[in-house]
Amino acid sequence: MSPHIRALPLLSLLLFSACATTPSSTPQHILISLERTRCFGTCPAYKVTIDEHGTVTFVGTYRATAPGPHLTSIPPAAVRSLLTQARSLGFWSMQSKYTAAITDLPTTITTITIDNQTKSVEDYFNAPEALHKLETLIDQTANTAQWIAPSYSRGL
Repeated sequence: MSPHIRALPLLSLLLFSACATTPSSTPQHILISLERTRCFGTCPAYKVTIDEHGTVTFVGTYRATAPGPHLTSIPPAAVRSLLTQARSLGFWSMQSKYTAAITDLPTTITTITIDNQTKSVEDYFNAPEALHKLETLIDQTANTAQWIAPSYSRGL
């Protein structure tokens, strides 16, 4: 028997194993959320979520001009672009928490779910600039500024 034929079962097993553990390049389920908490001052508090279909849900809880749930939509391509940018910014390799022993700052929690994998990063203090960029991109993509008073929108 040829060495190539003997290698086929092993090659098939390796290919099957690689396919079984590699996440789909086209995820079926995407959920991106950004939550900003209150501080001791005038920081707006809200949570915005975006799903794979482009459904945007905004819930303002403090210093929002339009509190309560609001629904809108964005193109699904914008969701995929946001996910691509999160990957390129290294979101999946970031620490789960950036904090310090200080008070009065708001916390921003960014969570991304792709199919059955979820990563959450809490930004209280000293987070990398890449995380701040992603937080801003999520706000801009979801257009959260429309529900937050201009003086509180943090330049969105």
